[in-house]
Formats: sequence, structure tokens, C-alpha cells
Amino acid sequence: MTARDEVAALPGGAGASIANSAKPVYTADPGSITTIANDLTTAAGSADGCNTAVSTAVGDLGSWTGDTANAFKGYMGQFASAGTAGHTALTAGATAIGEAAKALTDGKNSLEKLFEQILTEYRKNLKSYGTTAPHPTQAEAEEAARTAVSGSSGAITTQLTSINTALGTAAADISKAANGFSPKFSSLNTPNGAAPPTTTPSSAAPPRSTSCCRWRSRAPVICCGVECGGAGFG
Repeated sequence: MTARDEVAALPGGAGASIANSAKPVYTADPGSITTIANDLTTAAGSADGCNTAVSTAVGDLGSWTGDTANAFKGYMGQFASAGTAGHTALTAGATAIGEAAKALTDGKNSLEKLFEQILTEYRKNLKSYGTTAPHPTQAEAEEAARTAVSGSSGAITTQLTSINTALGTAAADISKAANGFSPKFSSLNTPNGAAPPTTTPSSAAPPRSTSCCRWRSRAPVICCGVECGGAGFG
């Protein structure tokens, strides 16, 4: 049982309202939120690794020249930019979610100390009425509880406001990270493989296939994503 639970059960319901106001913080699960932040951090690292691998592979194509090569390399340059943007967004999102978890954890610890303070004051107030029957009476117990609660309710309300502010900031940062993911992979312009007739032809021709083509014609055709040799294949 937490100190908040004990305050909620004070005589006359004196602590019920202030205890209930803090319930959302106590029922939240910062551990699960931290797990999400860690997953995003891992994803950011994986995205960065993939982006580096792709960029390295494209860099190894330095000997490939011509319009098709330039179009492909230009597209992959956009790909690298999108990869970097993804890494940045995931990292920023993980940080913001981690801050939300921290706000809940630290906030709950601070609230619990304040509720413990109420219980300490309640016991002190109750003792002041004496321990010889009929004291403390029910009325005296209720008054002892009300006095204890009133002494810390303002601090608890302030702490709750601070927690909500921190969570609001984290939510705004998460939204900013998601909206800041630009350029997105889905927005990239695909490369134009057909070179204009006035420019230099590519130094590397598309690969030919003899396995996936079943068409016979006098001119080459494109199937399975590669150029087939036309009448000589089938």
C-alpha cells in the first residue's frame, strides 16, 4: 500500500480528493514507456547502420558513369537524406518518450514523499488530542486528517501541474520529431533510367536475361526488371 492509498483512507474522507487527483500518475507504467524509448533507440541505430551500408555501396560505383548512372546516384543521394532524417526522427522521438517516463517516475516519487508528509502530520495531530478514552474521538480524528491534508494539498497540486507540464512538453517533442521526418522515403522521386538523346550514354548497359523472358520479337523488351535480347531469346 502506498502513502497515497493511506491518505485516501483517512477519517472522514479528508484525503480522498487529493489522493484521487494523483491516481493517474500512480497507475501509469513508466517502465513500459521506457521500453518503447529503448526500442526506438535501437531502431535508430539499425537505420543508421543500413544508411551507412547503402551509402558505402553507392560510393563504390564511382567507375559507373553516364546518364543512367547519374540518375541512380542522384536517387540514392535522396535515399541517404531520407535515411538520415529517419535516424534523426527516431532518436528525437526516443529522447522525448524517455523524458515522459522520467517525468512520471520522478513525479510519483515526489508525490509519495508529500503523501508521507501528510501521514506524519496526521499522526502528530491525532496524538495532540491524547490517547486516553474517549480521545481521540471520531470528530477529532477527522479534524486531525483535514488539518494534515490542507498543509500539503497545495504542494501536491503544484507537483501535479509540473508533471502535466513535463508530459505536455514531451508530447510536443514527439509530434515535432514525427513531423520533422523529411524527406520521407515515400516522397523520393524515382530515377529516370531513359537518358536524353543529347547527353552521354551510360557506360554500363542494363543486364540481359535468358531465363525470365518468353517473348520473341525483333526488338529488345523489358521484363522482370531487366532488358531481354529479343528474337534471340525465348
